[in-house]
Amino acid sequence: MKLYTECIACQVKVRFRDIVKLFPDEKQRMEALKAVIKVINDRIVDNTLNPVRLATELFRLLKSLSRVTDPYAKEKAEANKLALSVYPSIRSHVMAINSPEQRVVEALRVSLVGNLIDFGVAEHTPPSISELLSILKTLHIHGDPKAAAKALLKAKRIVVLMDNSGEAVFDRIIADILRPLGKEVIAIVKGGAFQNDITIHEAKDAGLYESFDEVVSTGTDAASIFLDEVSEEVLKIIKHSDIIVSKGMANYEYLTDIEHILRKTVLYLLIAKCEPIAIDTRAIKGAALTILRHFTT
Repeated sequence: MKLYTECIACQVKVRFRDIVKLFPDEKQRMEALKAVIKVINDRIVDNTLNPVRLATELFRLLKSLSRVTDPYAKEKAEANKLALSVYPSIRSHVMAINSPEQRVVEALRVSLVGNLIDFGVAEHTPPSISELLSILKTLHIHGDPKAAAKALLKAKRIVVLMDNSGEAVFDRIIADILRPLGKEVIAIVKGGAFQNDITIHEAKDAGLYESFDEVVSTGTDAASIFLDEVSEEVLKIIKHSDIIVSKGMANYEYLTDIEHILRKTVLYLLIAKCEPIAIDTRAIKGAALTILRHFTT
């Protein structure tokens, strides 16, 4: 996805929020903000820079300046704990649905609601668990969730690119539904901290190993699966997959630029939490989206 002017403004706002969190002193905050603005100024020649590349570089900069390797560790642990408190009841609800296709559609709905647990968007505040449960009852999925479900039911090997902590617990239900049907479902998580995204270090506490056949680290703290950074293991897993489930906006922003390289069917699951994503997906801001892209030769 191309870089919009709003992406730049969003990055300044979100990174300033990080700065306030990481630096107690006003002088330190000013120096950190100047460093952020310098990177933005140096890197933005035109709108060909991918917004996820910029976000990754800026978050790495702040981790380096603050010497804090995981700025959102506390928030991630709390999000996983709260999601786990409602996971059994949500899972039971989905598993009780008779039709396999409808079970998958409901699992996608749960996964989409989880995508609201996001600290990386300037104009978005993550809902509470009670608010998420309320949203789950009424969430309308834009796109064709039945086609998405059929694609998953047809596939044998499914790779899920995980996004936020807390959300990852909700994503487990996709694997819980598909594995008893003979599918192999693999979770790809980050190797290091990027915002509140799930990493290999929180995977056990979130229960991912209980739901997925494998949980694999990207080997990097990048916001998505940057092909020049991820491990050979991840590249091999993707190569031998039938479908990629891409969670969240960052993965959408990056994967849409490399679909021609991946040469795979991709199912994007995300909430359009900002105007650039809404424009790019031709949806309204706030829409819950299933976007199925079949690779054709």
